[in-house]
Amino acid sequence: MRNFKSFTARSIIDLLEKNQVTNILDQLAFYKKLHKKDQKYQLWQEGFHPQAILDEAMLLQKLE
Repeated sequence: MRNFKSFTARSIIDLLEKNQVTNILDQLAFYKKLHKKDQKYQLWQEGFHPQAILDEAMLLQKLE
């Protein structure tokens, strides 16, 4: 999961910087955790808490 989050965050941030999408980059910088001194942006929430999706109703709930 760590590798997935790292790869996707780097890819998305690089794409946003390349296309100069400053409004989203500004939000990622603003909502970054204060203790993250070595990063300019934070895309993903910290942690990983998997939960089994048991039925279609639960899937729809998570998608919303």
